Amino acid sequence: MLSRDLILSSIDLAVEKIDVPAWGGSIFVRPFTGGERGLIEQESMDKDPAKVATFRARLVVRAICDEKGKRLFTDADIPALQEKAASAIDLVAKAVIKLNGMGADEVEAAGES
Repeated sequence: MLSRDLILSSIDLAVEKIDVPAWGGSIFVRPFTGGERGLIEQESMDKDPAKVATFRARLVVRAICDEKGKRLFTDADIPALQEKAASAIDLVAKAVIKLNGMGADEVEAAGES
């Protein structure tokens, strides 16, 4: 039986390497924490056109990380990432959605942006 300490000390945020041909190489993405996931789910229900338009970029900026799981970008980088190729952002966003087991609402929101 798992104890509180075993659960809290477990390493359950394993990163995944994905190829992004448009960017000329590979990146790492990480699963979201429970708190991050809740915030993203809340944001996905917001029908503010500005938030809908940035949904995929927000997923990507929050998931791209180094090999140890440390984020490479901050939310301030969202506008810069929105200037990158849509195909690359879409590829990474789909990988993030799959890695995080996100539901139809989040997938639908990603498709609308």
